[in-house]
Amino acid sequence: MAELSEERCRRLAAPHLDPGERILFTAVGVEPPWWALLARLTSLLWRHSVVIATDRRLLLVDYGLDLEEKGFEAVSWAEIARAE
Repeated sequence: MAELSEERCRRLAAPHLDPGERILFTAVGVEPPWWALLARLTSLLWRHSVVIATDRRLLLVDYGLDLEEKGFEAVSWAEIARAE
């Protein structure tokens, strides 16, 4: 898996930030498909993500091995507080 710098995480988040929204924390992770562990397949099939906590919401940006965005989701802190 390619290493993501703090700067690259911020660049992935930038198009999704609202005016004045501040990044508080970033974390990078991978999720292999359940069968990849059995088949010992390469990381090409794994889901690569960066989680970005802002002062308003939580952003999840999926990216490929080329470090380009593949998907995006956002959840507000209010939605998280209402979740059970």
